[in-house]
Amino acid sequence: LVYIVILVNNLKESGTKAGPSDILDILAQISTHHLTQYQLFFIIPGNSALHGKNIKQFTAPLSPSDLVYAGQKSSMTGTCELQAGILLSRELIKQVMTKMEWCARNRVSYDQSQNLENCVFHATKVKCHDPFEESPYKAQEYESSSTPFDSALLFYGATSPKTKN
Repeated sequence: LVYIVILVNNLKESGTKAGPSDILDILAQISTHHLTQYQLFFIIPGNSALHGKNIKQFTAPLSPSDLVYAGQKSSMTGTCELQAGILLSRELIKQVMTKMEWCARNRVSYDQSQNLENCVFHATKVKCHDPFEESPYKAQEYESSSTPFDSALLFYGATSPKTKN
């Protein structure tokens, strides 16, 4: 599989009206500029660290025709948390783009994770899958994690230049 990592420096999670880093705008940009070149899109905040080898192993079992919407689920809302990164397939984004007008009209909150969840479900009937539950790889919050980097898929939320061992 051919994948791309998209770093988003100002992804607005909540509290502000949709802006240039709105998740729906990001999907539209992916569709316009990258959809034919890549099969998987891993969207992460700019303050994250990835483990490339683990991503390759993590995505190896996926098929290009799969409808992939994966990420770490919030324990409070059950939606994929954008702050921990999300993995989307080309096929899923294609289907979402056919319903983008509905998605834009039906934003229910300033919570970008919830807006994405609603949009993806409306377009595909697919809900967020949390692959970290059954995977040896983890998405860990940077500052509070004791997970060694070798067993992490990514660390998110870095606020200082500490080095993970």
